[in-house]
Amino acid sequence: MAKGAMTSSTGLSAIVLAAGKGTRMKSQLPKVLHPLCGRPLLEYPVTAAFEAGADQVVVVTSGQPEITRALTERYGDERNHRRVQEPPRGTGDAVRVGLGAVKHARTLILYGDTPLLRAQDLSGLIAALDVAGKSWRSDGRPRVAVRLRARPARPVGRRSRSARRARFAERPGARHPRSERRHVRG
Repeated sequence: MAKGAMTSSTGLSAIVLAAGKGTRMKSQLPKVLHPLCGRPLLEYPVTAAFEAGADQVVVVTSGQPEITRALTERYGDERNHRRVQEPPRGTGDAVRVGLGAVKHARTLILYGDTPLLRAQDLSGLIAALDVAGKSWRSDGRPRVAVRLRARPARPVGRRSRSARRARFAERPGARHPRSERRHVRG
């Protein structure tokens, strides 16, 4: 969604994680600002979130001013917010930083370097959760769905026994021996 465009409230926020330095790319330009088909990588998930109905997008960075400038030029400041993860402590901490700025309990968490993410994919996910009544519990608390993979340095989501608090942590080298993937629903 372009700068200045407004829509009615949908009660949906999105957090886009863009705090990685992209050091493996051997470039001074932050990874999420590298162009793909004439657009920075970061523009794809941010635009998809707005087009899927997000009222607000919170982009978590590690303080690169180039990212702030690019976001302000493209989307303005009204519905696009930035938060700085300082110091960068991994994906789980970036999610925590972003959650501190969201307006709505219904929140998408997206990676900033996912150019193949489409608005219709996000809309389909949101609609499936809403129709199935799976996005909210009967007591009004949000339901948490976390996908765990056996890959190093990926976020691990846990809900406390009392189910009052979700904890996101990153464990380098975390392994889940029973399967490559498993789904956890709170």
